[in-house]
Amino acid sequence: MKKRVLCILLLCLLALTGCEPRSEWRLDLTGGYAVDFVNRSRIILIHLDDPAMPLTDSYLTAVRYNDRYIVYSAIPVPGDPENPDLSGLQLFLLDTRTGVTYDPFTDEQDLIDTLAVLDALDMCDWIVLNDFEKRPSGAYTPET
Repeated sequence: MKKRVLCILLLCLLALTGCEPRSEWRLDLTGGYAVDFVNRSRIILIHLDDPAMPLTDSYLTAVRYNDRYIVYSAIPVPGDPENPDLSGLQLFLLDTRTGVTYDPFTDEQDLIDTLAVLDALDMCDWIVLNDFEKRPSGAYTPET
């Protein structure tokens, strides 16, 4: 009996480790990266080669990108996603060719200065991710 229960538990654990969270929608960015809107409390950055392994644990609020770089704003996971506390907002810069994420920026001007040095100021407009009334343009429901 104990062996049977142990086998069932092991099978359950194996099944769970291979499962990625089901997303309501996904927005492809550049370089094989995407935003996954899992639910109102979980908006994450992933790489499409391994969508089960999120690149961020924080809550993404907006994103912009070009053919090489992704800039995203994020806060710690909010207690109330309808009214998130933006006081901890940080900006991140990801180089999709190298996979390097620059230290978080708390000052937008520092980010702009870094983008200028990288010759990466030409990006799309900010895409708001936590507008629960509508999906961003280009977002789709991923296949299971």
